[in-house]
Amino acid sequence: MLESVTLTLERGGFIALAGPSGSGKSTLLNLIAGLEEPDAGAVRLNGNTARLGRSGFMPQRDLLHPWRDALGNATVALEVQGVAKREARRRAAVLFAEFGLAGFERARPHELSGGMRQRVALARTVLAGGDLILLDEPFGALDALTRAQMQDWLLDTWPRLNRAGLLVTHDVEEALLLADEVLVLSARPGRIVERLVSPFARPRGRGVTATPEFGRLKLHLLDALGAGEDRPGGPR
Repeated sequence: MLESVTLTLERGGFIALAGPSGSGKSTLLNLIAGLEEPDAGAVRLNGNTARLGRSGFMPQRDLLHPWRDALGNATVALEVQGVAKREARRRAAVLFAEFGLAGFERARPHELSGGMRQRVALARTVLAGGDLILLDEPFGALDALTRAQMQDWLLDTWPRLNRAGLLVTHDVEEALLLADEVLVLSARPGRIVERLVSPFARPRGRGVTATPEFGRLKLHLLDALGAGEDRPGGPR
């Protein structure tokens, strides 16, 4: 359940949404993607309330088809849209080089590491089209080392994608590292209790996490998250 949530995303921008379980983070992604409709208010993509199929949606699990090779998994959305298989694979191959997957086009999912599987899943999401990419805990199932590697990879890759991005995460450090703006939701009903614009310019690397400013802002976000959890009805 969400209440009075307002946000705006522009091309190239990246917003992270953090909040306790059940606060409505995934519901918000579903609303933006057009999988659900709001009871009140409006959701628009490029001024249009018709949203289904107009954004890329990447869930926590990669959901790769085990019977398809890596390139074939990346082309699923294009094939559904009616793009010929050969053309779809050509487009995916170009992105594979950008995503550090060149040479693994024919590999089956079980032959790929967890991080590589997630990169294939993100390639599929990007190839699906649209100006907006929705990321629902995309690195949550990875081990700590692989997760850090994927965060570093996304930091490097994101500016070249030229899309708008909305990341749902439980990890305030991940949110602060990756995003240009961090929003904190309260417990049900989910309300925005904190908006923090990142002071760290792009390009940025993991080194920012070792700075006193990063530590201070991380504690600030954790305090905001804790305040939002204290009262089930909303923020203090």
